[in-house]
Amino acid sequence: MTIDDNLARRRRGFRVAPSPFNAVKLELAVLLCVGGLVLVVHGRLAEQAALQGLVLGGYGAGAGLWVGLRTRTVLRRLGHGRGEARPGAGGDGTP
Repeated sequence: MTIDDNLARRRRGFRVAPSPFNAVKLELAVLLCVGGLVLVVHGRLAEQAALQGLVLGGYGAGAGLWVGLRTRTVLRRLGHGRGEARPGAGGDGTP
């Protein structure tokens, strides 16, 4: 077996390690792509500079809130919500 044969076997598709945050990562990727589209067309959506800033800022704030809320939902599902003990974050000062 040559090195090329070994590399061909490793690349059988795009795989991501299982993670509870994979859905959040996908949503973030979609929000970034749509944000790029909004950045390109915001001049046509509004002609005034202040309104363009409001469109971009509003989209950014909304997307940030969405990702934050989705992340909190996943963390709560995993048991890392407020007031719950996290592994390795004990009250004795150890990380």
